[in-house]
Amino acid sequence: MSSDQEEIADFLRKRRTDKDEAKELFRDIAPSIIIQLILKGEIEKSKIHDREYILSKIRGGKLNRDTFFIVSIHDDFLEFARNAIESDNQMIAIVLVATAIEHLLNIYYRQVMLVGGISGEDITKIIRASNFEAKMGWLMSIIFKIELEQELKRKIMRVIELRNSIVHYKAVPFMLDDDIEDPTDSHSSIEDQMNKLDFDILEIPHELEGALNEQFYELNPDLKIVKYIMKTLFEKE
Repeated sequence: MSSDQEEIADFLRKRRTDKDEAKELFRDIAPSIIIQLILKGEIEKSKIHDREYILSKIRGGKLNRDTFFIVSIHDDFLEFARNAIESDNQMIAIVLVATAIEHLLNIYYRQVMLVGGISGEDITKIIRASNFEAKMGWLMSIIFKIELEQELKRKIMRVIELRNSIVHYKAVPFMLDDDIEDPTDSHSSIEDQMNKLDFDILEIPHELEGALNEQFYELNPDLKIVKYIMKTLFEKE
């Protein structure tokens, strides 16, 4: 292949990559756009299966400076966590999965409160002022009007507690006179906790997302058509 041909081939590959990235970005932000168009009365329910109609509404919808797009990056953390597990880096995987869990919680809290009419500034204050226990407990009862299933909650808290042990490492040393069969140093304690995990840590964020997503639409029944509109937009790809 000549240098000119290689240059053309590289250009075409880049165009395909750019197009794919743009498509993925649109897929990520489309739900937020659709939700806001529905809330503004811009979508006719009788036309949710008309792809051209939906696209025309997205292009020409009455969106303004108050329009919000929540960019989600928790899937990236989960992919890195999967790679870490495959490379036998369990501690790194724990930290990444815990980060993905916190991202998901904050995303759904913000989305529910934005749709509920709370200002972005106030939402940020609420999220910053609430620790993880609050977000899993009383705040969830108030904002989502649910409590997570106890088993899912148990798994999430195990991951978060283990993450805290890793990130806030206490550096308790192993002493020469310690029982080698039952060490109490920080590293051994973390290893022991990881070995006792009785579930797949990579599944926990997906379970949490499913529960929060279901409740979001229960709180906002008019928005249940979003999933049908997303199918209209992307099912043929």
